[in-house]
Amino acid sequence: MAKNGQYSTRQRIVMQAVMWAVLGATVGMAAMLSRARNRAFEVTLAPPVAAAGMQVRLPQGWAVSPRPGFTGIVLLAKDAGSGRIVIIRRERFAEIVPPAQYLVMRGLVPLSFLMPAAMEQLGAGEAQLAGYPGLLAIHLSQTNAGPTRRALVCAILPTREAITVEVRAAGAMVNTGEDIIARQVAAAIRLDNIPMPPGEGRASQINLPGVGGEIAVSLPQELIVMPAVDPLRVDRAAVLPRADQWVVAHLIPCLFDPKSDPKAILNLLWQGSSPQDWAFAKVTASGPRQWRVDPPTTDAPFPSVAHLIAADNGEALLVLLEGSLESAGAFDDVSVSILKSVQFPAAADHRPLWKAGTDQAARWAESGIAKLLPPAETRLFAWMEAGVERPVGWTSESPSAGNAWQRTMEYRPSSGVRGRVVHRFSGDENLRDYRSLMVTANAAPGAPLQQSVSHEITVADGQINEKLLVEGVAIKSSTPAPTAYVPGGWIPLLMPHLADSPPMLLRTDSFLQYEDLSGSDLLTLIIRCEDSPQADSDRAVTVRVNGSGRISRWHVTSDGRAGTIDMADQTQWVRRSESDPEAPTQDAE
Repeated sequence: MAKNGQYSTRQRIVMQAVMWAVLGATVGMAAMLSRARNRAFEVTLAPPVAAAGMQVRLPQGWAVSPRPGFTGIVLLAKDAGSGRIVIIRRERFAEIVPPAQYLVMRGLVPLSFLMPAAMEQLGAGEAQLAGYPGLLAIHLSQTNAGPTRRALVCAILPTREAITVEVRAAGAMVNTGEDIIARQVAAAIRLDNIPMPPGEGRASQINLPGVGGEIAVSLPQELIVMPAVDPLRVDRAAVLPRADQWVVAHLIPCLFDPKSDPKAILNLLWQGSSPQDWAFAKVTASGPRQWRVDPPTTDAPFPSVAHLIAADNGEALLVLLEGSLESAGAFDDVSVSILKSVQFPAAADHRPLWKAGTDQAARWAESGIAKLLPPAETRLFAWMEAGVERPVGWTSESPSAGNAWQRTMEYRPSSGVRGRVVHRFSGDENLRDYRSLMVTANAAPGAPLQQSVSHEITVADGQINEKLLVEGVAIKSSTPAPTAYVPGGWIPLLMPHLADSPPMLLRTDSFLQYEDLSGSDLLTLIIRCEDSPQADSDRAVTVRVNGSGRISRWHVTSDGRAGTIDMADQTQWVRRSESDPEAPTQDAE
C-alpha cells in the first residue's frame, strides 16, 4: 500500500483533480443521456383545449374526447398508432394533502407504491403541474388485458382540488417514455383564476387572521406557500415538495387558553379535516406554552404530527404536518423553523367578545326564543359547489308532529357517497332544558347503512351531560354549562337575529358542518356581522368554528329572514322546494 510520503504535494493535487474531472464527466454524461432520452420520447403538443377551468395542451394528432363521462375525468386523448392514452382528471378533495396520499385514496396507485423500494424500482420524483409542485409516480398494474404501464403527475391546488395527468400504455416494458409525456402535458397546463405559487427558494412571511389581531409567521425558503384563494378560510398551507419526504404544513390560527387542560388541543384537531384519528393521541409539553400531539399509531401510511403554540392572551397557532411514509423524518425540521418564528398580537383582548356572548345567551334565556324561531315547517336546502351543476348534498329540517319544540335535521350527501347524519333535538324556549341526539351512519357501496357514532347531549339544572357512543364504546362526561353557552340545535335557527349584534364568542355542542364531530369538548364560535355582498340581502353573520380554519357566511334578507349560506371551498347552501325533482327521497339510501 502506498504511503502519503511517496507522493509530492503536486502529485496529490493532480490526482485529486483527475478524480474530480472523472466524476464531473460521469455526471455530465448522465445528464446528456437523460436529456437525450427526454428528447427521444417528447411529443409535439397541440394548441390548448379549454376544460374544467384549465387550458390543456394534449399531444398533437391524438384523438381527444372531452368529458367522457367518468367521475373526475375531464379530458381523454388516445394515440391510434401506439395505443397510448392520456387522461386528465380534476376533482375536489377534502384537504391539501401530499399527492401520494390522494393517489392511493383514489385507487390510482396501490398502497404498496408508498414503500421506498417500490418508489425506487418503479419511479417517483418531483414534477411541475401548472406551476404547482407535483409528484411523478410510475408503476405497473395488472388488468384483464394484461400489464399496463402508468405514469401519473399529480398536484393538489389551494382550492382543495386535485389535478392528475396520467399516461398509460399496454405492456410490461419500462423506460418507454410515458413519464416524459406526462411531465410535458402537466407542465403546459394553465389554470383559470388561480394565482401561481410564489415558488421555491423564497422565504415567506404570512399574516394569519387571529381573533384579536394578525399572527405573523416566517416560513423557511424550502417551503412553497399555497396562495390564499378563499376568503372564507383563515388557515394557510405550505408544501415541502420532496418525492420521498413530501410534507404539507397546515397553519390554523385559533384560540387556546395556555392554562387549560392540554388535552383540549385534541378537540381543535377533530374540527379540522385531517384523516388522522386523534381520539387517543398523546399530548406532551414541548416548550413554554407549546405542545406536541402524536397520533396513537406510528406505522400509518400517511404519518402526521401536530404542534400548538399559544400566547398568554389566548391567541394560538395550530401547526398540523402531514406526509407520506418517509416524511416523518422531515417533520421536526419543518416544525421547529415555523414555531420559532411565530409572533402573536400583543394587544389582543378577548374579554369583550366573551361578555357579548354571555349577554346574548342571557337575553335569549330571559326573554325566550319562541317568537324568534322560523315557522315550524319542513325546509329543504341543497348543497351546491362551484362548477357542479347538481347538488352534492342535502339538508332537511322538519318539525315533530304535535311538538313545536322538537325538530329533526338530516344531512346526507348526494348519490355516490354513502352516509347520513340525523340530528333530533328538543327543549324549552328559555334554553334551560335541551335534549339532542345525533346519529352518524355510513356504508360501503352496495351495503346497508350502519350506525357508526351516536352523540347524546342533555342540558338540565345548569349541567351539560354527554354520552358518546363510537363503535360500541361509550364515553360519558358531565360539565357545568358555561355562561356563554347556547344549545347547538337552536343556533342556526336564531342566526338572523344576530345580524346587528357586536362581535362575540359563544360555546355550543354542535354546529352546521360539524354534525358528526366526535370530540368531547364544546365548540367555540367566533361570530361577527358585516354587510352582505348579495343583492337580496342586507346583512350577513359570519361564524368561524375555533380550530377549523373555515368560516360560514349567513345572509339575512332585508325583512329579517334567513337567506343562502356561503361555506368555505366554494360551497353554498340554497333553499329548495320539497318537490324539487333532484331532492332525495326518504328511502334513497
